[in-house]
Formats: sequence, structure tokens, C-alpha cells
Amino acid sequence: MSRMATDADNNIVLSPEKPTAAVVFLHGLGDTGHGWSDAMTMLAKGLPHVKFVLPTASSMPVTLNAHACVVRHQVAGPCERRQR
Repeated sequence: MSRMATDADNNIVLSPEKPTAAVVFLHGLGDTGHGWSDAMTMLAKGLPHVKFVLPTASSMPVTLNAHACVVRHQVAGPCERRQR
């Protein structure tokens, strides 16, 4: 059975005692690792040898919606894509 913990960087870690494989799950725009913890906990039940790491991206301003949200990189808005 996997244990859920939060590390020093606020990442969610689901880990059995002796994992033999690992999955790093990267959430999408505006989401968090915490937002996926229930789904990954269910998945971990069927994969008892796998460690799951769910990092949360930093918050920064995003051009797409002109305000700060959790994002891994800058996202271009529809107008900016046409100019490229």
C-alpha cells in the first residue's frame, strides 16, 4: 500500500515501501499536484510497486488570460499565435 506525503517543495509523493518504478505526473494549466492526488491514489492501488510524484508548478502571469496562475511555461493567446 502506498503512503501519501508532501515533500519540502510541496510535491505530493505516493510511495510504497520499496518502489521498483516511478511516475512523475505533470498537471495542466491552472491545476496542482494536489488536484490529481485522488486519481493517482486510485491508480496506485493497481500498481503497488510504483512511486508517484505529483509536483505543482509555480504561479506566474500568463499571457493567455492576463493574470497569474499555476503554469509550467508561458502560454500564447490566440492573437499571438496568429502573429508567428
